[in-house]
Parts: sequence; structure tokens; C-alpha cells
Amino acid sequence: MKYVCLVYRDPERSDPADASNLFDDVQQTGHAAAGAVLDSAISLTVRAGHLEVESGREGGSAAGYVLIEARDLNDAIRLAERIPKNQFERLEIGAVRQIWTSPPCATEAWLMPESPLATEGGAP
Repeated sequence: MKYVCLVYRDPERSDPADASNLFDDVQQTGHAAAGAVLDSAISLTVRAGHLEVESGREGGSAAGYVLIEARDLNDAIRLAERIPKNQFERLEIGAVRQIWTSPPCATEAWLMPESPLATEGGAP
């Protein structure tokens, strides 16, 4: 079964620049299917039907995620324990109900130098 482990950095103890090795130990187990380390993230809250940027939020921002292949929740927790504890404030782990993928979006094409969009004036 697949589990997503969301990692929230501790603003007092970690720096986004230090997170490059955040998931190294989990990857070495062979149980990490995918993941990403994030630069500084912001929080958005829905209020009265509109998105608002939260400032002064208590706690850390999202540091990244790792998609773990595990037998059960206890196994996923055991794997998550391999993430360096000096780099996060909290973790959230949840079983994945559904995974979806989509073809690359048009905006990704302008990021690639060999793309025709790159020579035609940039992003749509």
C-alpha cells in the first residue's frame, strides 16, 4: 500500500537550504516511490470563498513529501522515522486512496530550451 508522508519544517531548527538530504535514508530502503523537497512554502486559507495568504502562522511550513510503499501504517511510520529529526517539526502520514497523473501541461513546455515555445516568445 502507498502512503504519503508530509513533512513540515521546524522554523527554529531548520533551513530550507539544508533539506537536500531530507529523504536520503528513506530512498535507500527502496520503499520511496517519489518525493520532493520544497523551497519555502506559504499557507493559503479559504475565507468567505476567497483564498488568503496566511502570515504569522504558528509552526513550520511544508518542507516536502515522500510517497512510501509500505505493508501497513506501522511500517510507513517505521520508514518515516528515518527522516532526520533535526529537520522537521511534524509529519503527517496518510494512506493513498487514489493516484492520478496527467500529461505535461503547456506551461512546462516553455521551461525547456528545445521547446518551440522557447523560440516563439515564451509562455502562452
